This record gives sequence, C-alpha cells and structure tokens, in this order.
Amino acid sequence: MNNLNTKTKSASFYAAYLIKKLWALVALSLVVVAVTLSLVRYSLPYMNDQKHHLEQWLSGQVGAELKIGEISAKWHGVGPAIILRNIRLIQSTQSPITLTIAETAIEVDFWQSVRARQIQSNKFDLREMELSIDIASLDEEETQYPIVEALEKLFLQQLQLFSISQSKIIINTRNNQQQVVLIDQVSWVNKEEHHQGVGQLQIEEIAKNSTSFILDLYGNQEKLHGTFFAKGEEVDLSPWVEQWIPSKNKLVESRSSFVMWAAIKDKSIQSVQLDLSNSRFEWQNLESSSPENNIKAAVLGGQINASPMNNEWLFNLNNLTMQINDNVLVTNWLGKIDQTGAFTLQHKQPLKLAAVLPMLGLAMDPNQIESLESLQPKATLNSLDIHRSLSGDMAVKASISDLQWQQTKFIPGMAGLATELNWFNGNGRLKLKGKSGQLSINKLLPKNIDYQRFYADLFIQTSEQNATIIVENTLFKSELISLRPNVSYGSKDNYLSFSTSIEVIDVTQLPLLYPTVLMGVNTKNYLIDSLQQGQIGSAQVIWHGAVNAFPFEQNQGVFQAQLQVTDGQLKFAPQWPALTNFDVNLLFENKSLTMTSQKGQLLDVKLTELSAKIPELAANAILNIDANAQANGQQVTDLMLQSSLADTLGKTLQQVKVSGPLKTQLNLYIPLSGDDLVAKGKVLLVENQVELPNLDVLLEQTNGTVSFINNKITANGLKAQLLKQPIDLNFTGAQQYKGYQTDINIKGDWQVTPLLESFSEDLTKYLSGNSNWTADIALTLPTQGYQYSAKIFSELTQLNSDLPVPFAKTPLQSLPLIVTSEGNQQASSIRITLGEDVEFNGNLPHQDMQFSRAHLAIGQSDLMGMGLGFSISASLSELDVRPWYQVINTLINNLPDNNEKPLLEAPKRIFIHADNALIASQRLTGLEMVAKNTSDSWLFDINAKETRMELTLYKEWLKKRC
Repeated sequence: MNNLNTKTKSASFYAAYLIKKLWALVALSLVVVAVTLSLVRYSLPYMNDQKHHLEQWLSGQVGAELKIGEISAKWHGVGPAIILRNIRLIQSTQSPITLTIAETAIEVDFWQSVRARQIQSNKFDLREMELSIDIASLDEEETQYPIVEALEKLFLQQLQLFSISQSKIIINTRNNQQQVVLIDQVSWVNKEEHHQGVGQLQIEEIAKNSTSFILDLYGNQEKLHGTFFAKGEEVDLSPWVEQWIPSKNKLVESRSSFVMWAAIKDKSIQSVQLDLSNSRFEWQNLESSSPENNIKAAVLGGQINASPMNNEWLFNLNNLTMQINDNVLVTNWLGKIDQTGAFTLQHKQPLKLAAVLPMLGLAMDPNQIESLESLQPKATLNSLDIHRSLSGDMAVKASISDLQWQQTKFIPGMAGLATELNWFNGNGRLKLKGKSGQLSINKLLPKNIDYQRFYADLFIQTSEQNATIIVENTLFKSELISLRPNVSYGSKDNYLSFSTSIEVIDVTQLPLLYPTVLMGVNTKNYLIDSLQQGQIGSAQVIWHGAVNAFPFEQNQGVFQAQLQVTDGQLKFAPQWPALTNFDVNLLFENKSLTMTSQKGQLLDVKLTELSAKIPELAANAILNIDANAQANGQQVTDLMLQSSLADTLGKTLQQVKVSGPLKTQLNLYIPLSGDDLVAKGKVLLVENQVELPNLDVLLEQTNGTVSFINNKITANGLKAQLLKQPIDLNFTGAQQYKGYQTDINIKGDWQVTPLLESFSEDLTKYLSGNSNWTADIALTLPTQGYQYSAKIFSELTQLNSDLPVPFAKTPLQSLPLIVTSEGNQQASSIRITLGEDVEFNGNLPHQDMQFSRAHLAIGQSDLMGMGLGFSISASLSELDVRPWYQVINTLINNLPDNNEKPLLEAPKRIFIHADNALIASQRLTGLEMVAKNTSDSWLFDINAKETRMELTLYKEWLKKRC
C-alpha cells in the first residue's frame, strides 16, 4: 500500500512539477517576449542607424544588392510600421530588372511573421515606384537572376495586401521599343491562390488619362491563369493619335471608349478581345475657325480579337464602323504582329475610298486640299495589304478599280481606271490602266476626247520635305491624238517636267486640241480659220517649271509644243490669199506661238525664210509675220491686188510695171481681234525695168529699195536709167481723202548728145554738154483714173547751145529751164519756159499722145496760140531767117514720114515780129510775118517797111532744095 502510494505520489509529484516548470517557462517566455517587444519597439526609431543590417538581409533575400536611402519606423497596432525611402536595386547593365522606389510604407504583423517565420505584412504601400523590365534579357537570363523569383514570391505570397500609386513600369521589348505604363493607383489582394488587382493605369504614349482595370489571377507563381479586364471611357488618346497621324492641323478632340478582356494562362496572354465604341476625333481646319469646317472622325463600333500563335499575334478587326464627317463605312481587317514586332494588316473586301478622302486633309496643305476637293476623286479599294516593321519600314500593296476624278480648269478628268499600288518606305509604283474611256477635258479643249487605250506607270518618292512623281511607260491612244508622255513632278517647289511625242495628225483636227482658256478666243478662232490644211508629221510637247508659275514671265520655266506641218495651207488674213505649198514648224512657247518655214507660196510669189509669231496668246493677241519672197513684178502686182493693199500699193503697181526678178521682205502685223491689219515690207530692185505706161516712161537698170507700211510707200536713193541716162529717184505714197497720193522726186545729170540721138540726131550739131536737172511729180490715184502734176527744173549749166537766140548759150551761162505739167488719165497740160524769152504751152491727149494744141512763144510776144495744132510766135529785135530755117527744117525733116504720129507735129502757124530781119540776104525793118502750113505748101504773108508780099513755098520743092 505504501509502495502504491509512493508510486502514486511520485507520478503526481512529477506531473505537478512539470506543470510548474512549464508555467515558469511560459512566464519566462512571456517576459522574454515582452522584453524583446519592448526592445524592438524602443529600438525602432534607431533603425536608420542600423539600416545596413536590413540592406544585407534584404539583399540576401532577393539575390541582388539593395540600397536604402533612409528608414523611419514606429510601432503601430500589432507590429512595427516602417517607411523605407529611396530604395534602389543595384544591378549590372545586363540585368533584366531595375527598380527604384521613392517611398515604401510597411505595417508588419509581428505574430503572423513569427508563426510563419517570414515577414507577414498587413499593409505594403509603394509610392513613386519605377520598375524597368527588359523582356529579351528576362527570357534569356531568367535563371541567373533570383531577383525575379524573389519579387514574384514577395508580391504573390508574402504580401496579402499591398498598393502601388504614382508609379511607372517601363517595358523594354525585344525590339528595343519602350512602353511606359503609368500606374495611378493599384490595390492588390492575395488570398491563398487567388490574386486580384484593381486600379487605374495609363499608357504614356497612347493616352493622357487613366483607364480602370481588374487583373484577376489564380494559382501560384509558377503557374498562373486568369483574366485581365480594362474599361476606358472618354480616354484621351491624343499622344497616340499625334504620333501615328501627324498633321499641321491642331487636334482639338481625341476621346475613345472601349472594353478589353485578356485571357491569361501559364503567365502568358492567350487571347485578347477589345470592343470599341463611341470614339471621337476632331482636327481644326487651318483655313477656317468655324467648328463646322473641322475634320471629324468617329469610331461607332468594332471588335478586335487577337491570339498568339507560333510566336506571332494574329488578330481580326471585325465590323469596324467609322464615320468621317458625314460618311459612314464598315470594314473588316485581318492582321498579325510577328516576333520581330512587324505589323501586317489586310483588307480584302471592296471599299469606296471617297468616304475616307477627308482624312487626307490632315497630311496636305490647304491649297492641296482645295485642289483635291475640286478633283472629287472616287475609287473602289478591292484589296489592301500593309506591312510595317518595328524599325518603321512600311510596305503597302493595294488593288484599286473604278478610279475616277473630275476635270478642273487645267487638269483633265478620267474614269474607269484600274490600278495596282506597290509602296515601300515612301517610295511606290502605281500602275494605271484603262480601256475605252473618255478624257474629260472640255473646260480646256472644245470637247472631251474618247480614247481606246491608256496605261501609265507612276513612280512615287517621298521625303519629309518633298514628294516626287515620275510617270513612265505611258500611252494615251485615241482616234484624235496619241501621246507617249514622260512626267516628273516635285511637290516641294510644285515643279513639273513633262515631255511627249504626238503621232501623225491632220491639221484639220487641231481645232479640237486648242486650249481656249490659255490662248484666248480670238487666237483660237484665228488658228481655226487660218491653218486650213496640212499634215503633222511629228510633234513634241515639253513643260519644265512650277505648275503655278505659268506663263513663266520671269523665265523660271518653259512650256513648248512643237509641231512639224507639211503641205500646209495658211490663210493668215482674210484680205490676203492663202499661203500654200509650205512646210512649217509651229512652236507654242509659254504664251507665245512661233511659225517658221523655209518654203511657201502666195499665189505665184515664192516665199523663203517665213516666220510668224504671236508674242502672247491672250484675248488681244497680235500675229507678226515676216517673210522673204522671190518673184517678178507681175507676180508681186497680182499678189498686192488680192491683198489688203489692193486699193493702194496694188493700184500703184498697176501704173508702175516692174520687169525682172524681185526680192521682197514682207511683214504683217495682224491683230487677231479683227482690228486693222498692218502690212509693211521692202522690195529690192536689182537691174529691174520699171515702166509707167500711161506716162510712156521707161526706167531701166533700176536699183534700190522700195519700202511700204500699209498704204504708205517710201523709196529713197533709187537709181535707174531714163532715156539711157542715169537718174536718182525718191518717192513716197500715201492714201489721201482724194485718192492715193504719190510724190516723186527725180534728179539727173544728163549728157545732151545721147538724149538728142534718140529724138533728132541732127540737133546734136546745135547742142552739146550736160546739165543737172530735177523733177517733182505728184500723182493721185482716185477710185478711177489718175491725176498728176509735175515740175522739171534745170539751170542748163555746162550745156552749150548753138541754136539761134534766145536758145543760144555757153557752158558757163545759166539758162533756167522749167517744165510744169498737170493732167489726168485723159490729157496733160504742159508749160515750158526757157529763161525769160521762151515759153511753150500745150495740151496733150493721152490717147493719141500728140499735142492737140501747142504754142511756142519766143521773145516778149503777147500773141497766144489759137486753134488746133502747133503754133509759134516770136518777137525779136534781130532775126536772121537762115539759121532759123535750118533749125526748123531739121526738126521737120526728123518728123516720122510713116503713119506714126509725132508727139509734136509741124507748126501750123508761125507769127514773127522783128525790128530787124535778114531774109534771103535782104534786110527788112519792122517785119511782121505770118506763115501758114497747108497740106502741100507754106504760105507766107510778109509786111515790112521795105516790102510787102505773099509767098508760097511748096513742100515738094523744099524737099528737093534740101
């Protein structure tokens, strides 16, 4: 029994002893804990001095050196509240992660940390954190950097609750691109294997304000899956829009609304769905401050579905509904982003491009926009492939049909064209093709042109400052005209270079190609009426200069259209005959037209070196024609009679007949408005014969130049032979109200002997020497006939005369000779005076060319001639009949004895008065004698102081005596 009690006591004793010891141990532990807690609590303010211990511990936990700028701590609730400032993760340049945190606020759950033997935090707030992640390095070096695993463990397991605010995450992609995500506020909760973050974020390069999101994940750090959800309302996308759609137009609104879901599996995104709605974009119009004229675009709806496959992202953009200004269009797109970051986008459904044309205004100047709007282009986009690499290289391929645009003042319109576009980095090729279409050009040409075939290759090169378009391998083929142009255009200086050849075309088709706007209505009508026939064998058109600089008045460019016309006919003026049988080169240069030819014919006048020019193709255009001609006098006369000079120069040439070849320079000044034509020129006489048939005057070996301006004729310094004697001739002509007036001046220095030999050779024994003389003739040509007046004057110096007094003189004496005449086409009245003692008056009918009435007065005779025929009166102080008889007999003997009428017939009456006379060796005083010329004799009635008689001398007897 005692043994049993001893054993029982022993057990109770030991149990009590054990409990006692345990309570003592607990008490001791509580004391130790309390002391420890007190020690920790009271040591917290001094943690900053021992921060290197914390840095070493944390560096060991994350596997990388970590530096803390400052630590402040205090006890809060069930554990310490610690604030770490300026935390920096010290890594090598190859590290995939860099981290800086401006401020970290931590509330540690002391007991939970003790139980879990690791830090357990009830609150973990990160402010102004900057986390930079290099995706490429992370994939390649993941096992070498425990920092990644440590951070995952910290944020997914160790921290039950933490938040991040005012921070950014910088993601450096595999392709050296940087994406910055701004985190306004994120609250993160870890509950076992459920991890959820809710907050606001902003992608710096895309938006200016934040989007709410929820990241809901399940699993551990090795294997996570879940969903990322984001919703944006009225998100300002102006940074992204301004980056991808640069424009001079100010972006005044950029708001987008969307909902996004992303499925995550094994820490990777498996699919993305983005629903677009109610997105608005608006750019201010540079030319107008009115909001109504702004460029507006809106995304009304659409859905993007994307998923990864073989290291690429494939996506569809379905039912993208856009409104551009007032036009709505729905499109569907396919695309992908490969592992290099290259972007591919495809559209395979027909799309009318007219709806998107207003967006081109964002990349164009106001004047270019105005030009584009005036063209009203339309087209159908059948397919579009866009490929853009991460480095910025872009390739575009498009198939377009039903391409058309309206004509403008200077640009023709076309329709029904098809084209293929190939584009790479600002350089592209556009292949245009069209069949059986119409070139709308009736604003520039008289009517539109139907064509059978058209194709062209357009090569486009662009840069920041310039866009260049080069057009090659071009054909425009129509029944009217076929062209093969080459074109180059630069937008920087608006410079256009254009050249083309034109196939054979008939001149009669040219009126359909005259640009009325450029050359003016008068010029166009003139060319239509004047260029009547011919064949264009070849033609070239070039343009070098700024489009808006025409007509290049400062020589900053040139426009030329050159045509070779063969077998042409040009009716250059209605009052002139047509120019025929000529080959001409037509050159349109800027606003001028020049025609040159080496041959042509006006009636029978052959032209050489012909040139014609319209200096300015405008409303009041002027045509100047210069030509050299070779013809004879009759051919020139016929030409002038069918010209605008018919009533002036033509009529003059009818009175002046020129024989022999002539060289003529002709200039015509023709206002195309229909005003008066100006014709001027020169006629070169070389050894020509000039005849005035009405005056029975013949000029031989005529040399000199005759000039004319319309009806005004001028000739100075003409030299010719008149009656085998040289003369100098000047004349002018002009239209007067009475008719065409010609003034002629002739000068000569004649030898008298050759002159007398052609009239009365026997007189040469009486007259010798030479004398200067001048003649002035005024000729008027009214509508019918002519009128004239003339005066011849000579001092008769250097002339010797052995004729009876008063005709006798020595070479040293001056004996003025004055011949005046006036008349018309019927007759002339002539008066001749020699000194003071001789006067001749006569009437000369031109039909008979014989004086019908003529009287010669010698001495101071008051007797006037009476009746028809030639009469002589003389009043002399001394008279020796014998020398007078010899002179008169010489004159009578030289009269023609055939039926030809002499200019002056033998005198019919002679009246003589002499104070002293010697007749037949008989001296008579106070002689009064009358002699009458009958058909067979001379009848003399003689009265003197010494005798009075009547005497008859028969002509037959006189002939025998002679």
